[in-house]
Amino acid sequence: MDLNANVSRREFVRFGCLATPLLTVPAILQARAAHAARAGTSPDETAVILVSLGGGASQFETWDPKPEAPAEYRGTRSPIATTVPGMSFCELMPQLARVADRTSIVRSVHHRQASHIALHIVETGYDLTDSAKALPGEMPSVGSIVSRMRSGSASELPRFVSLPKPHAYSGPQWVGAEHNFFAVNSDPASAEFQVKNLTLLPGMDRPRL
Repeated sequence: MDLNANVSRREFVRFGCLATPLLTVPAILQARAAHAARAGTSPDETAVILVSLGGGASQFETWDPKPEAPAEYRGTRSPIATTVPGMSFCELMPQLARVADRTSIVRSVHHRQASHIALHIVETGYDLTDSAKALPGEMPSVGSIVSRMRSGSASELPRFVSLPKPHAYSGPQWVGAEHNFFAVNSDPASAEFQVKNLTLLPGMDRPRL
């Protein structure tokens, strides 16, 4: 690691030092090398938005109304047809029903946890052991895993963003703090929405920076 590397302040801004406290000189050099390596290339990139609805509607009121099930199991709402033959959604989702042929609905997800939300297995893919129930999490979140697997990506954007705020099991754990989430900590639906740490500090102007 060359701590005497010639890294300009402009490069600090370019690679997001104002956006994360986890940036280090090696990370900057790695980003610079990745940026240079992508010249003349256009690698395919993917992006995933994981919407975690804590306390959200059940599958009966959304994707799987189970109209043929006994009354004590199925939802109280009526099913509606979708653009996929044989697939029905709850009547509350007519717009999604019109684009069902462009979605993939997984109705086989289950868990064996006594926890009502089973959030740990949703965000990490692993059951939460009894010894770790008091801890923030014992396995890295799926976002941190993606960040680790995409660590060679030339993107100058954060690889893992959590908004409006992170869940209890969103951390990187043993994959390393450099793969932690970039926390927005602000509600996009609010009129006062603002992403922190992306603006200059009071008294700091661009020429000085």
